[in-house]
Amino acid sequence: MTHAFSEPGTYTVSVTITSSFGTILTLERNVHVVASSSGVASVPYDGIWYDPLPILQYVFTRSAGGLAVDSWDGGSWLQLTVPGDPSATGNFATLAYPDAANADAMTPHAYYGAADGSLAETYLSTSGWVTQELPGKPTAGGQIVATTTIGGAPAVFYVDSAGHLAETAQGSGGWAVSELTGAAGVRAGSLALADTASGPEIFAVGPAGTIRVFSSVGGRWFSREVPARTTAGGSLAALTTPGGRAAVVYVSARGGLAEATQAGPLAAGPWKAADLPGSPARGSTLAATTYLLPSMIPSTPGAFPQPPGSTTPSNTVEPLGTEAFFLTASGAPAVSYDGGTGWQTATLPGTPSGIATASAYQVEEEPSDLFLSSPSGLTEETTGARSGDPSGAWTSLTLPDTPATWANQIVLYAADPADAAAAQAAAAAAGLPVGQVTTSFAAAWADTLSGEYLVFAVGAPAVTALYVNDCGWANPSALPAGSTPFYYYLGPINTLPGADAFVNSASDTTADTQALATDLAYYALNGTLPPGVTSLPAAVGPTYTCSGSPS
Repeated sequence: MTHAFSEPGTYTVSVTITSSFGTILTLERNVHVVASSSGVASVPYDGIWYDPLPILQYVFTRSAGGLAVDSWDGGSWLQLTVPGDPSATGNFATLAYPDAANADAMTPHAYYGAADGSLAETYLSTSGWVTQELPGKPTAGGQIVATTTIGGAPAVFYVDSAGHLAETAQGSGGWAVSELTGAAGVRAGSLALADTASGPEIFAVGPAGTIRVFSSVGGRWFSREVPARTTAGGSLAALTTPGGRAAVVYVSARGGLAEATQAGPLAAGPWKAADLPGSPARGSTLAATTYLLPSMIPSTPGAFPQPPGSTTPSNTVEPLGTEAFFLTASGAPAVSYDGGTGWQTATLPGTPSGIATASAYQVEEEPSDLFLSSPSGLTEETTGARSGDPSGAWTSLTLPDTPATWANQIVLYAADPADAAAAQAAAAAAGLPVGQVTTSFAAAWADTLSGEYLVFAVGAPAVTALYVNDCGWANPSALPAGSTPFYYYLGPINTLPGADAFVNSASDTTADTQALATDLAYYALNGTLPPGVTSLPAAVGPTYTCSGSPS
């Protein structure tokens, strides 16, 4: 039995075996599904062995120090400096896959042009972020795309400094560079990649706006022209359709949004071009992906929809829709989408300078996201939890534009109004930014889970919520009432405690809770207790009763 998944992620696979004697054995395993690169790496959290939620996100960006990564833990964004020296222009092609050193977990990897002209890779290892130089010389400012091969090894594609389409791939003997045939004259900034069951399809803009596609058959690369033309300097976006075919989205020579879809065998089959609704602005960047249809989102946690490519009957509605993003002439972001009932368009909030990337999760509980670029940094447009439907309401969130200081990693969490006031007062007295106080249980859960924050639970309701969650409040890990993975942190409180640890900052009165939170937060930020303080109010444990509010 085989099953083809259409999107990356970690899926729980259950197999039931019945012997000739009538005995039944059911086995469950998590399998990793990998796919082509985008601007964001989406990685299931693996800190709870039986639960892949939340989905962690990593977006790489340039900073004053060289390279930084914005990370989403399911509750908040945090920007951290990581090793690497990217060139001033060009994209970051990010992949999520389990590498050889960490085969049990999906890990984020970014490929980009370095300041010295080389190809570089930055990835999260078991010991932290690592950067290495790879063979290959990408054109300055050119587009880089990447994917994982059928064997699970990464392959990176780009136009090199000599103007040739090249591949840097990891094999049993290490990384090696090869040149793809038939690639003369393609524009370095126009590459797009779609994964198919037979391998990657790479698209590029050739002379006079022609669109060329490169396919690998039997280990050899072939090039042919797609029956479509784009505008001068046009952008391309590629995806794999719900039916498993490669497709490229472009701005047609007439200025409208269009798509060319594979309609036959990979090497020689025809392509079908069609106009889509939507009028992109001249020079608009594009992004395209698939999304989970709202009607296919299961109501039972853990019951994942059946992706296409399996043995679903031909009259079954595909569980995925297709969406393409662009900027309109007014500067607003827009989306054209098809959920199986025909193409429609919708306008999104914001006035960005470009479409950075799009990310969609075909996993329950996770929304679709679009990342927009502007001179001030990145913003994220999100459709909302449990739905990737582009017709729904989109909300905006600004990503950090500078690497975090230690103060940005100290969080005070309170679960009722009195404790929230105490936490605000404690943050002010300790010298913490006002934004470091949260009353969101989901955000506090995510921050504690990630290990990137030092979380203080201010007041008994907050301690009870993080320790046992007696109220059964919704959380990024989708765990039920009476169960959390968290514990008290008893080590030095002026450093990160690691994943799943939080500090008890609850005392028996509101005044003592405020004093305890102030003293602990001050020590965390400054390494000493406040002047004149020689002892701390006694902490109290969880009440094991439901109190407070989740937000």
